[in-house]
Amino acid sequence: MLEWLSQQNAGQLIAILAISGGITVAVVSVLSGAWVRVRRAEFLAQQAETDAALKQQMIERGMSADEIERVLAAGVSRKPKKETNAEERVG
Repeated sequence: MLEWLSQQNAGQLIAILAISGGITVAVVSVLSGAWVRVRRAEFLAQQAETDAALKQQMIERGMSADEIERVLAAGVSRKPKKETNAEERVG
């Protein structure tokens, strides 16, 4: 391998390095995307399991459907939308 590399000129080595680097970036990108999808699915499954357990506990305590709905709605955190006015957009 080292013998073959020593026979190549600088332009060929740069091309080989660029191609192998591009392939490495593509492979890492695909694997990272797959990993993110798997982790997101795991999180959603765990969240659904936790919600189901909470609902079951509330039913066992004798809470009504309206009370359960209120408790679940209170647990949902939503980020408020940032309001921008015309002055902020211009400046």
